[in-house]
Amino acid sequence: MHSGKGWSVVAAAMLAGSALTGVASGQVKEHHGHSHAEVEPAKTFAEVMMRLRSLANEAEAALAKGDLHAADEAGYQIGVLSRQVGRLALAAGSGVERAKVREANLAGKDLAKAADEMHDYAAEGKKAETAKYLAEVQKHLAKLESLRPEKFICDMHCEASKTYDAQGMCPVCKMALVKLSAAPFSSTIGASGTVEAGKPADLTVALRQPDGNPVDKIDAVHEHPMHLIVVSEDLSYYAHEHPTRRGDGVFELKGFTFPFSGKYVAFSDFTPTGFGNRVARSDFTIAGDPPPRLTLKEDYDVVANVGGYEVRMRCNGEKFFAGAHSFFRYGIDKDGKPVTDLQPLMGELGHLVAISADLKEYVHAHPIELDDESDGKEGEKDAGKKDDHGHDHHHHELSPEVKAAARAAMLANGKPSDVVFHAVLPRPGMYRLFAQFQHNGKVLTVPMNVDAQVPEGGMPAAKPSGGHDHSGHGGKP
Repeated sequence: MHSGKGWSVVAAAMLAGSALTGVASGQVKEHHGHSHAEVEPAKTFAEVMMRLRSLANEAEAALAKGDLHAADEAGYQIGVLSRQVGRLALAAGSGVERAKVREANLAGKDLAKAADEMHDYAAEGKKAETAKYLAEVQKHLAKLESLRPEKFICDMHCEASKTYDAQGMCPVCKMALVKLSAAPFSSTIGASGTVEAGKPADLTVALRQPDGNPVDKIDAVHEHPMHLIVVSEDLSYYAHEHPTRRGDGVFELKGFTFPFSGKYVAFSDFTPTGFGNRVARSDFTIAGDPPPRLTLKEDYDVVANVGGYEVRMRCNGEKFFAGAHSFFRYGIDKDGKPVTDLQPLMGELGHLVAISADLKEYVHAHPIELDDESDGKEGEKDAGKKDDHGHDHHHHELSPEVKAAARAAMLANGKPSDVVFHAVLPRPGMYRLFAQFQHNGKVLTVPMNVDAQVPEGGMPAAKPSGGHDHSGHGGKP
């Protein structure tokens, strides 16, 4: 919304040769029968460009996975933000030359039009048309990016939020500077005093924006502002915790106990307001000799005994392939009978986290819901149910071919009470899957291993991530 100084800003732009595009207020809107979350206005030109690039990359990743709902949401948000480009380009300190403000404003308009088309086609489930206008979005965004010199930063934040005008080396750690637009959100885990294995400790997790500043605004997703996943280096240990927010981007986790000595990795899973979900990794070492390392071997239609329950992940006799749509079907029995009354766990029937053996890939997925009699109108039975961001409860709209594969997985050998997760494992190799369910107030954590094979024809060429860090999510976190 315009501030009290809005008139002078617009008038100046008109004198420069063009009226600015309108600034969207970001209120929740209804499109194609579903709502969109409020879009937080950008404060600076640098911020809006970083968010636009992030959203465009997210849209590409979502489209590759057949997640048209996520592409729809990204298109909507790009449309809202791109209408702020002209005003922010004109602001003092934007980095855009005065003579190029009009050009930036026009490029913002073109970007908004392309994003609106992409959003509409994605909402209608038309993948080819969505891809066409996503290409237009990328073209207009690249034009905008060319109008402002890129800033560089040390992604180790050795000098806090200091930026440089040219690529080079950090004078502190001597590592290469990276583009600010490509730098990821980061997290640092610390503790008060010495931490010993088997003893409770108070931990802190500090979150930083790509420019090194603290993450000041975070959305609560699935009932919590942060989901902290802690694993041992060999993935034999897994914990899903919810630290308490202290302020200024810092979270506290009191009384956490590392079970044994060795190296651990903490994945901070959070959603900074206006940026979408992020996952930042931090490492932590407990002094002492670690126990023998767990050797990961693929579990193939095996049964796990967890807390008096029998849990089988059904593979239906098929292998899993990297970069492809994978469906993980879990059957839960107790006393020889299927469990049909699972309780919601953080708003879902289950949560699935997949972490690669080298700890470089992190995927967080949720159960899929398909109504076989709805003839493509999945999610209607959940009409009116919204998640933390006002999105429809069915999470993401799959492409027709992926829906067909999902139905096949759900109708294959198994039971109607089975829970099916959909995810894409980004690279070949071994993954350890941690599925969590709740029954009779008890949380069950089920570890399983899968070996993602190289698909026929090989893996597609990787695209730049644009700063995404471990964010290959199979669904919302």
